[in-house]
Amino acid sequence: MDAQIAAFEKRFRVLRYDKRGHGQSSVPPSPYSVSELTGDILALADFLRIDRFHFCGLSIGGMIGMTLALQSSERLHKLVLCQHRGKNRNA
Repeated sequence: MDAQIAAFEKRFRVLRYDKRGHGQSSVPPSPYSVSELTGDILALADFLRIDRFHFCGLSIGGMIGMTLALQSSERLHKLVLCQHRGKNRNA
């Protein structure tokens, strides 16, 4: 992922964030719905005063991206949905 971020940073302002319970984020009681995780993205964008943005979602981030498109399409400039393929998976 870091190689892709470096490539994106040449052309875009990149914001990476920790989803609830991941990385260094706090761990509020779960479970978390995709709708709540989508709300977190919108709240972060609002806090940073970002009206429209590109969103690239990997795995559950893809589900969040689809929900963003359904709930707040006016906020999205572009949406990229990805699925990680591990080294040990067959083609």
